Amino acid sequence: MDRITQNLLQEFSQSQGLQNLQEAEQFEHFANNAVVSAEYQESFDVEDVYVGGDKNPGIDGLAIIVNGSLVSDIDEVNDLIETNKYLEVGFVFVQAKTSARFDGADIGSFIEAVRDFFREAPRLVRGAALAERALIADHIFRNTSKLRANPTCALFYVTTGNWTGDQNLQARIDQGQKDLTQTDVFSRVTVTACGAKELQKLYRQSKETLAIEIDFPNKVTLPEIPGIDQAFIGVVSVATLFKLIIDDSQTLRRSVFEDNIRDFQGSTEVNDAIRKTLSTSAHSKSFVVLNNGITVVCRELQQTGNKCTLVGYQIVNGCQTSNVLYGCRDAFDHQSVLVPIKLIGTENEEIVAAIISATNSQNAVKPEELEAMTE
Repeated sequence: MDRITQNLLQEFSQSQGLQNLQEAEQFEHFANNAVVSAEYQESFDVEDVYVGGDKNPGIDGLAIIVNGSLVSDIDEVNDLIETNKYLEVGFVFVQAKTSARFDGADIGSFIEAVRDFFREAPRLVRGAALAERALIADHIFRNTSKLRANPTCALFYVTTGNWTGDQNLQARIDQGQKDLTQTDVFSRVTVTACGAKELQKLYRQSKETLAIEIDFPNKVTLPEIPGIDQAFIGVVSVATLFKLIIDDSQTLRRSVFEDNIRDFQGSTEVNDAIRKTLSTSAHSKSFVVLNNGITVVCRELQQTGNKCTLVGYQIVNGCQTSNVLYGCRDAFDHQSVLVPIKLIGTENEEIVAAIISATNSQNAVKPEELEAMTE
């Protein structure tokens, strides 16, 4: 193992309290964390994706991602079905070797182990952890009517060596990918070989703090507030908001909603009303006066003219609005529709907790009280 990977492994093991494990097992956790973090942007416990402890043949890590959430039991899948009324599923498999070489036989065994995982009558022995994940997969396939598309399947074979694209090894990978694709179970299959350089890059990316620069000309600077470095309130276009909540692959950044009290609730009376407002051009222009807006808390907030840079930010209020806007993004013009927004820069955790509590608290309004407002 090279010095860079060794040092990163030690840093990771110390941060996760894994110093007492053997190096090979530490490396399995390390590889799982780096790979899954690239596919799943929210925080997670490395134990939730580790299946190598049972000596499962060929598989050290497995993440089942359903509707953007990492699931670990069937009840979580049922909750997502009830809330969202649909399923979007991705499977991420990892095999990690401390060896500095890529072994064709091991790659073949890894791919065969993944194929066996999806067999109704498995041929290989399964440990307890892998068997539990298989029950979740079986439950998902029993609910195929809820699937928007067939699941995706991503395989990562990780070593401490240098991947050079060896023709024979690449042929083994290509054939394995073809075999999995021909099962007609998946909408997309990828098989990736990761050497030390690729692993180091994935690990560093998992530790990067998200920083985004946005245009914010229509804002008012709030007066000095104890414990808050800087704060603004104003309006931005939905196109600007999308820079905060959508990544380069046009996928919703679910990680920026981790501090929100509630996850996206799917079809509710309020969310359906937002969709209705966005459905026509005339109504969508009134969105800015109908919506309560978004509250964003940043660990660091920098202003330069009409631009603001947000570092380490969380959307603590506005998860429902953000998700509905994202879901309806093809129905309206992103530049012409405006949304109220509040940006707050602070590192004070007590203030952050107070903001989350206050912005998500309101007195209940009964339907008959709203009805009294009509003619």
